[in-house]
Amino acid sequence: MASLLRQRAMSMLFGGGVGGAVAAQLVSRVGAQLNDALHRDAEVLDTSRLAVGETYLVTTRPPMNRAERRLTAHREALAAKLGDGSGHSRRTVTAARRLAASQRRVERRSPTSRRGRRAAARADKYGARFDKLTARSPKDQARVAQLAEIDAKLATLRADAIASARRTKRPTRSTTFR
Repeated sequence: MASLLRQRAMSMLFGGGVGGAVAAQLVSRVGAQLNDALHRDAEVLDTSRLAVGETYLVTTRPPMNRAERRLTAHREALAAKLGDGSGHSRRTVTAARRLAASQRRVERRSPTSRRGRRAAARADKYGARFDKLTARSPKDQARVAQLAEIDAKLATLRADAIASARRTKRPTRSTTFR
């Protein structure tokens, strides 16, 4: 019944045709998303069975302050500049393939033979080239150090926030059963 009334109201509001049907569908979808956002189900964090006499303490984290938000934004910007390291260049991939092939050749040869020594020298050369290609630039090394420093600051700020949340004196409720 409610859906029929809503449908009639939408057709009167937007008109009857294809444009009205699309607009009504859009409005109903936005309304459903708004309803889902406002009326979320309770989230289960932990399920515990307590014995008689045991207590359970729940400490929630206070919202981030300005310093935490600023450090988090700075950390995300640094991480974006640093990248995840998954994009390898064609040169790096080629060097990795050559290194793997030369290492397989070294494994097949005797280490005391002339061919084995030559293959080992070639594998060392390809290994040095691969290490050079995959090494971080000085700028990236500085970014990694700065990222570690920001992570340490954020950890201390978060620990302080949780510690201050525990310090506040709230009335405790206790029930004694006899």
